[in-house]
Amino acid sequence: MIRMLTAFTEEIDDPAAAVAEITEQLDLEHRLLRNAAGIIQCYPEFLESGVVRAICDVLPFDVVGCTTLCTAVPGSAGLFQLTLTVLTSDDVAFAAGASESTAESLDGPVDGLHADLLATLPEKPSLYILFHPHFSTYTSNELVVKLSSLAGNVPFFGMRAIDDTLDRTAACIICNGGRKENSIALLAVSGNVEPVFLMKNAATASILSDGAVITAADGNLLKAVNDMPAPEYFKGLGLVRDGELQGKEALTFVVDSSDGLPPICRLYLDSTAGGDILCGGIMPVGATFRCATIDPAFVAASTTELVAEALPLARGKNILLVSCAARYWTLGRNTFAEINSMTRAMGDKGPPYSLAYSGGEIYPLRDAAGRWTNQFHNITLTMCIL
Repeated sequence: MIRMLTAFTEEIDDPAAAVAEITEQLDLEHRLLRNAAGIIQCYPEFLESGVVRAICDVLPFDVVGCTTLCTAVPGSAGLFQLTLTVLTSDDVAFAAGASESTAESLDGPVDGLHADLLATLPEKPSLYILFHPHFSTYTSNELVVKLSSLAGNVPFFGMRAIDDTLDRTAACIICNGGRKENSIALLAVSGNVEPVFLMKNAATASILSDGAVITAADGNLLKAVNDMPAPEYFKGLGLVRDGELQGKEALTFVVDSSDGLPPICRLYLDSTAGGDILCGGIMPVGATFRCATIDPAFVAASTTELVAEALPLARGKNILLVSCAARYWTLGRNTFAEINSMTRAMGDKGPPYSLAYSGGEIYPLRDAAGRWTNQFHNITLTMCIL
């Protein structure tokens, strides 16, 4: 059994006041069990002001996490907010840490972190919770594939760090109070844990086109569709204006690889000078996709639907949620519509929960053989019940 404790603070420039608020809410003296680990998620300024360091310094367990745009826990939701989620148990073990810099290679740092965590656990993990930055030389998909090869048939859940800058310079992962550059963080959960995963993406949103085949791509660069250059294909759909595909960080590609897994969503990020389409994740050659858009009504409704599906499964358990920042931005001025939909659906007697917005979601799918296939997603609301 895992007990989840949550706490929050908006004391962005007063470390002492923030520590007092967090420790009072957690009441660790009376609520902490034998094993524990923490997840910290916050606006970047909490790192710069020393608040994150001060909080982690008083906690008797390891803490990992990352920067985010907005968080929510029972009792509070906010943009300029820090939330701390504590997983604690008498019979489930936790191990958390961060890798060395991955600037030169993923292999050594990721292999080393994984080995270090395994060495501290009594048995193989049942779940990994992953936090990672925006890489300049690797894709998130490459990282997920790498970790999955190390872990075997174990699910990964988590998020890519984000901030409110255009180039994501303030986005980073956090480990025990420190900002870690070019590193990843993992929290491994070991014991009798059978997590349940649920998600809602744009597969049921407003579909703009029939299915088309990806005939040329390079990782997350879409080059050709139906054997024609990508810009030509999208021009035929009426989505090109002044020579450029419209809908940056709004237009969504619902990708079906015909491998028995549910469709995965990719966000349109930008167009290159050569006309290639930069997407939020890999675009597999041979897969089909449809164009879709989401609107505020879809975001709110899909959140309500997911919580309603989760509540019967979450009795006596806890819920971790990660939602894509693109869903948040879609809401315009009504930025808390998704969070408000979630809290209303949870009700006053709902399970403990923690939500953060991400630059991409790590979420596992089961294949036809029942094995976990860990994937990197865009514009998706994901949920882990444990």
